[in-house]
Order: sequence, then structure tokens, then C-alpha cells
Amino acid sequence: MQRKTIVSLASCIGILAITLFVACKKEQTKSDPKALTAGTPAPSECCTVTNTVVLPEIISSDYNMQCNTLYILDGKTYVTNGATLHIEPGTTIEGVKKANPDSASALVITRGAKIDAQGLECCPIIFTSHEANPVPGDWGGIVILGKAPVNQNNPAIEGINPPTVPGGVDYHFGGNDKCDNSGILEYVRVEFAGASIAPDNELNAFTFGGVGSGTTLNHVQAYYGADDGFEFFGGTVSGKYLLSVACNDDQFDFDFGYQGRLQFVVGILDPNIDYSSNSNGIESDNNATGASVYPRTRPIISNMTLVGTSNCGTTGSGNVQYGMHFRRNSGLVVRNSVIYGYNTATYLDGSAVYSSLTNTKALACSDTTKSQFLDNITNGCVACYNTGWTPSPTNTCAASTAAMGIATPFGLSAYFTNGLRPSAPPALIGADFTGLLDVTCRQCESAVNFFDQVTYRGGAYGPANKYWLAECWVNKVFQYTF
Repeated sequence: MQRKTIVSLASCIGILAITLFVACKKEQTKSDPKALTAGTPAPSECCTVTNTVVLPEIISSDYNMQCNTLYILDGKTYVTNGATLHIEPGTTIEGVKKANPDSASALVITRGAKIDAQGLECCPIIFTSHEANPVPGDWGGIVILGKAPVNQNNPAIEGINPPTVPGGVDYHFGGNDKCDNSGILEYVRVEFAGASIAPDNELNAFTFGGVGSGTTLNHVQAYYGADDGFEFFGGTVSGKYLLSVACNDDQFDFDFGYQGRLQFVVGILDPNIDYSSNSNGIESDNNATGASVYPRTRPIISNMTLVGTSNCGTTGSGNVQYGMHFRRNSGLVVRNSVIYGYNTATYLDGSAVYSSLTNTKALACSDTTKSQFLDNITNGCVACYNTGWTPSPTNTCAASTAAMGIATPFGLSAYFTNGLRPSAPPALIGADFTGLLDVTCRQCESAVNFFDQVTYRGGAYGPANKYWLAECWVNKVFQYTF
């Protein structure tokens, strides 16, 4: 496939910052004497970059990252010893591409440590490639490890080769604290990540291992990753306004007993990409073998939009799979969502998955063995659902994408200019939050219920009809053409 030269969005409302940097040898934190040549000044809430710092291999005490400095990940940086990594709005962090995937650059927040990355709507925090012409898989991504429950025994996070880990650094995850707090990610982009050290042993744009519900996760974008956009290995972290654009494998992946809640979720494919890794909108497993171990993987999702491609494949090799693929004994709660552009929109793989379905909307919080697929709209090039199970009559299998009530179902530019808004029934009406609004189901949040109750279905609109995909923190450039 012929790749075009890439033009990336700048960190603040699309202003391009052109920077030159000469790579330097990794050393303990100190400024590079070669300052960047700053481009067009950013808006007042952002900064002009005047300095470059290579991040150290280990950060073991609180560390402040300033937006007037370009930070380089030259290999992996581990935040340890309960330290907090503070990152100012507008800061850019670039991962150096490595010839050996074992050495892939990545930021790893270990158990007990925290990240404080609070960007602003027009001044996001950007993790991207250090390459002049970046491509997916140039570097690893962000890894956050916490102490929340998983269904494995003290697992090590995937994508990290044990011999490469510095002595004394713990890269395991999980525990017994559902309310564990690993920090804050707000208005954060991760671009061109997903380095792989072996098949089924990859880093992702965002990797969450045993992250607890005390962690804040909202307005985050995974952009052109070589593996998954977001992968959750167990844990209870919840999130809103999650966007995955054109990641090669799955846009969202759940494993090892993940039981968090997500709302206003969007996954989009680029029809010009050759997806080599059997791309799904969602892939979900209880674990690799499908064993009945607990906690059981059971993401609770409302207001999601998963968009494949208009021909349910690509113009190249294909390998686009399912809108949602729940398999290997995974549970699910999917409500008020829109899934289309795949041959089969919803594939519930095996009786261990679909036998747990119920049409009862109000479940006891302790009844985590029950699954729901309710009040959703789907369309598939072949089928809305696979055989073997009967969807609730609250769901709509649309006869065509035009019949879903989405303004512009397909169109790369339209996705970020109001195209995915619900414009007519059935998408414009019919959302039902019965059972989802029970505050007794909270996991350590405040008394305010997690879910925002809206009338429409799909993930592109937030409360008050806010089309959040058009906000200036989002990278809206589709990178590849033939």
C-alpha cells in the first residue's frame, strides 16, 4: 500500500507547529542544548516549545512536565514508588521508534503510581511518534497498571519483555481495591502507537491493567495504532468520550474481568487501510481460554457508535471482522448504541456468552452473571446478528444504513463535522436507561450516577446535543490514501 506523507494536527485548534529535533542519547533528565525552532505561536492557553528533554528510564518521585518543553520517550519510562507524573495542558511527548520491538518506547505507570494528565479542550496533551513521517506502531503507547480486581493471579502486563525491565520495577497489575486511583487522563491523544514484541503480545495506544474506578478517564483519543485503541485487562475504571480512529486490531478490547462502565464511545475505521489483524469494533474475552473465572469480563456500555466501512471491508486485503465480537465466556451490557459497517454487526460467540442474556432491564447490582443487549440499532452487510441467539425486540435491525437515522453514516470528513449525529428515528429517540441509573450500582463514585440520561442513541452526541467529535482536541486527519 502506498502511504502519503502525513500532516498531523497541532496540539491546539489545528494550528501546525513545525519543530526540528536532533535525537540525543537517553540520559537522566536534563535539557538538550539544541532548542526547538518554534513555529506559529499557540493560543494563550498553550505554549511555544523552547526546550527538549529526554525522559529518564525510571521516575520514582513526583515529576512535572511543562508544555514549553518537548519530551522524548527514548525507550520505556516507568513511573514507580507511588510517584505522580504531572503533565501540563498542551504538552507533547514523542516516542522514539526502535529497531527491536522489545525496546519499544512507552510510558508505564506502575501500581501505586499516578498520572495527572489534565489537558484542555483546545490544548490537549499529545503522545505521538518522534518520526518525521509517522506510521502506526512507531512506539508503544501509554500503559497504566492498578490494584483493582482481575481474574488472573498477579498477571504481568503484555507487550513488555521481562528481561528488558529494570531491576526493582514491578510491571504486574491487579489487586483487591475496586476504588483504586491511578490518576487522571483528560483531553489526551495517543497517536501511532501499538508496537508488538510477538503475536498476541502487543502494546496498545491505551493499555489499562487492573485500573480502578477512582481513576478519571474522559476525552481521550486513540489514533492510528498498530494494535488495539483501548485495551482493558480487568479493573473497574469507567470512562466517557472515548474515541478510537483506525486502529489496526480492535478499537476496544476487554479481558481478564473488566467491569467498568463507558458512555459516549466511538470507534471509526478508515476504509483506505489494509487491516491485517482481524479488526473488530469490540473484542471481549473473559480470558484466553474462556474459563469461568471471576470477576467475569462484563463491560457496561451505553451510547456507543461503532462504524466499519461502507463495503464492510477495505479496498485492499480486508480482514475487517465484526462490529462487536463477544467470545470466550465474556459477559456484556450494551445499551442505546449504534453498530454498522461490518458484515455481522453483533457476533455473540458461543452459548457461554449468549445464554446469559436477559431482557430484564433492572438487574440487581450483585447479579453480574446476567448480560444485556437492549435498545440498540444495528446494520450489517450480511447480518445484524449471528445465529444461535435471539435479540430482544427492543433492538432495531435496520434495513439499510440510511434507515438508522444517522445524518451521514459514511464519510471521512463527515465523521468530524456532525455526520454521526442522530438526525431521525430510530436513532434520534428510544434510549432507555432503566436499570443503568440505579445509584446503588455505583463503584466508588459520588452520589451522582455515572450515566448521563439522553433521549438519543449512539455515542457521537453528548448531553445538550453536543457533537464532541468536532471539538478541537480531536485529531481529524485521515492519514492514508492510495
